[in-house]
Amino acid sequence: MLTRGCCLGMSMLLVITPLIPSEAVGISSSGVVLVVLWLVLALFMALRYAIRPQWHGSPWIDVCVWLLVSTQVISGIAQGPNGSMRPVINLIWQWVALGLSFTIIRQLAFDPLVRRSLIAVSIALAATLSVFGFYEYAVAKPRLREQFRNDPDGTLEQAGVFAPAGSPQRKQFKDRLDSKEPIATFALTNSFAGFLLPWMIVAAGILLSRPGRRAYLIAIALALIGACLLLTKSRTAYLSAAAGVSFLAISWWGSGRLGRLGVGLSIAACLAIVVVVVAVGGLDPQVLSEAPLSMRYRVEYWNSTWQMILDHPVLGVAPGNFKAFYTSYKLPQASETVADPHNFLLEVWATSGTLGLLALIGVIGVSIWNWRKSPAVAKPALSISDAIPVFAGAAVGLFAAFPIGLMVGFFPDPMILLLGLVCGPLVVAALYPWILTGNLPRTAVVAGLVALGINLLAAGGWSFVAVAQSGWLLLAVAWSYEGRATQRHARWGWLALATLVAAVVVSYVTYYDPVMRAPMLLDQANAQPVFARAETTLIEAADVDPWSPDAAMTLAHLRWLRWNQTRQDSHWTAYLEAVELARDRDRRSTTMNRQIGDWNLAAYQAVPSAAQQQAMLEAYRRSLDLYPNSNLMHAQFAWANHLAGNAAEAKKHADQALKLDARVPHTELQLRNQALAGTPEKPPMQSAEQLMRQIRNGLE
Repeated sequence: MLTRGCCLGMSMLLVITPLIPSEAVGISSSGVVLVVLWLVLALFMALRYAIRPQWHGSPWIDVCVWLLVSTQVISGIAQGPNGSMRPVINLIWQWVALGLSFTIIRQLAFDPLVRRSLIAVSIALAATLSVFGFYEYAVAKPRLREQFRNDPDGTLEQAGVFAPAGSPQRKQFKDRLDSKEPIATFALTNSFAGFLLPWMIVAAGILLSRPGRRAYLIAIALALIGACLLLTKSRTAYLSAAAGVSFLAISWWGSGRLGRLGVGLSIAACLAIVVVVVAVGGLDPQVLSEAPLSMRYRVEYWNSTWQMILDHPVLGVAPGNFKAFYTSYKLPQASETVADPHNFLLEVWATSGTLGLLALIGVIGVSIWNWRKSPAVAKPALSISDAIPVFAGAAVGLFAAFPIGLMVGFFPDPMILLLGLVCGPLVVAALYPWILTGNLPRTAVVAGLVALGINLLAAGGWSFVAVAQSGWLLLAVAWSYEGRATQRHARWGWLALATLVAAVVVSYVTYYDPVMRAPMLLDQANAQPVFARAETTLIEAADVDPWSPDAAMTLAHLRWLRWNQTRQDSHWTAYLEAVELARDRDRRSTTMNRQIGDWNLAAYQAVPSAAQQQAMLEAYRRSLDLYPNSNLMHAQFAWANHLAGNAAEAKKHADQALKLDARVPHTELQLRNQALAGTPEKPPMQSAEQLMRQIRNGLE
């Protein structure tokens, strides 16, 4: 009974994970409920082990996986305080949850029926989100674009986005609407493609294994996933899919005439899907013509990441801190400040150091060594009863995603529920004979892993739970073919149970309670019209989450506004105390220091005293030190020095700003299209470039 309950919980969590956006788990609460649920499920698994102390398969892979997780934890604890601990703590718990998911899946999927059921549920979920992607492409996005054209302000308000006319936020929202690529429940197209990719390859592998009389239905599900993958226009996913298909073709080519026929038909079907998608306008020449530019961007990310690794070779910069450190190494011509290097090997190396990279290489190496041996052929199941908890868990997960999403601030589109109730059962029904008596070739599972791994080498997404979870699931399934059970001592189960109880308590104190309560207090403070009450609420929010700078920064802004009204020294001192609290909680945020600099600049213009001048220059200097190749930060620092009367310093940084600006190929990032804080707002308005040329040439 306990095993069935664990199977149900495992399936439920695997279904919920891709239905809730995970790209921002480091800075949001989107993953917190799932982490706690994985910990609770692990408690029941430990109890199951204590009652029946059997361990399936070789322990070496578990040792390597948990060494990898441990390097993330050690790096986070050691290096996290150099940046901001809140994203570090969030990512540490996400890593722990992924490690637990691997161990749980591997121990439960040793049963071939459970293994095939899990794969069937995952393919059904991928097919469901693919159909939703078609709906989004053909119906939802065109409707939203039309609504935005007719009522832009109302559309933004309905979406919960504050974007005044002419603001970068409004342009970003409009650009996202104009993009036709489906994203489903993901924040990025590449993330959605990364999720679909391995399940398309696994489905192709099942189809090549001759699953029975309903093979044509499996082919339809495969075609749906493949067509939606094409609509994402993810070039890396295309190349990875080609690698996965090639892996399958090589594996099956020698399996006789039927195997070669299956490979040929699969390739023909892929070409047919491409033709159809091109015919309906889902693909355009830009997919190929922009490939060199996309590759150039990645090389820029990798160059900067390599310099980061050289400066932090042993323990890295800590998971969750990559973006904060990246600005120190970002090239002047780079397009954006990325949250990951778009390469999972470099990301592990940069965030957890050489120790983390070695642990990851251990996972890969041990897996390759083990997979050289052919697994035993699974016996057909006599009854579907052992798979019922997996299907029940999937159904529960489909419904549970909505209240859980609401808890973390994201409510999935109800259309997903409707499509899930239709597509999910249809795909599972198509796979039913295969689930009961078929064979899941390990080659198909490994091919999915290979495709996903290649995709992660250039598209990133290693720290995105909804993408990474598919990889951990496939890795666990690939290792579950070792069905032999080893008798262990029950004390290990009780020790694991005690450890997990402690982990649940620590996760509640450091993760669940702070990230759930602090944002609610922030909302209360922002809605509070009385200053004293708002200040008290913000102080409480800062105490509730002592690792996040958000409440401290909001408190600093509130106190700055009070000082701007009263101009009292005591209020200025209180403002500076809040600023120092925010800086102590995020020591590498160039954005935060620039915002503080803007406040201090406005204060200096209102009260041109030595204290305000020093505070202004110090904040901008901190921001510049953290972002040395920013044309805009040099320009802002030059302008601040110009206002302070430091002519030589102003001229030096104005000259540097213009030199860096000459290397920026992106029009929207060039100084001629940027404005500086503290410049006159009355016409004629001057761009940052004009001001820098005037300062460099010694003009007032």
